[in-house]
Amino acid sequence: MNTLRLLPNKGLGRYILGSDIQEYQERYGVVLHRTEDSQTGWSCYKDANSKVYLYTEDHNVVAITVYDSCTYKGHELIGMPIGDFLQLLDIEPDEIGEPIEYQDGDVQTPYEFYELELEIWTSKGVVCSISV
Repeated sequence: MNTLRLLPNKGLGRYILGSDIQEYQERYGVVLHRTEDSQTGWSCYKDANSKVYLYTEDHNVVAITVYDSCTYKGHELIGMPIGDFLQLLDIEPDEIGEPIEYQDGDVQTPYEFYELELEIWTSKGVVCSISV
């Protein structure tokens, strides 16, 4: 597992928004996970060594999501209580979405931070994914 650092408005660690996916396929072995989505038109690629997903449009990275490890200012964000997360970033969310219940019974809530081009999801009040 590779720990990625949150780079607000830029990306996650070595993965940068706007980059050509081919670079990551060649350098890091990123593989196609799902072909073009009928709603967004995006394809999804996966880092073979971690739970990092890169979403592309016309081969350019337009979104990145991580589920296993991400740091900001030296703090691990995945697993952090939402209150601690908000205090660390010193910002309030622009939008808190409706909770969604998944088939396994887990209920997750999205938080949007427009200025940082950031979305997080929480489960039981704890950060479980980060997307830029």
